[in-house]
Amino acid sequence: MNNKPLWLAPILLLLIALLPLPYAYYQLMRWVICGCAAYIAYQYHQEKKGWDNKAVIVFAAVAVLYNPINTVHLFKEAWMVINVLTVAVFVYGWRKLGNKAKVE
Repeated sequence: MNNKPLWLAPILLLLIALLPLPYAYYQLMRWVICGCAAYIAYQYHQEKKGWDNKAVIVFAAVAVLYNPINTVHLFKEAWMVINVLTVAVFVYGWRKLGNKAKVE
């Protein structure tokens, strides 16, 4: 799965979210992060035919955490740490999983 916008959009949105922005931005960000993470989890679930793949579990957890309908309420400082960790997840996923199609 080598779809750059699927990996780059969440990374950029999460990095921008470290700035003080209106709440509407964070709502939009949740929709994008949740959608991208859920799609990545679904794609790898289809490829691996099961939930035993760690990438599926990690990206499904990210989708649940950033769910825009049933939101998780935390302090801003906690979200800043979570956002940085989520950037790391997407960067790692992109490097390991996103470029996989090129290698094979």
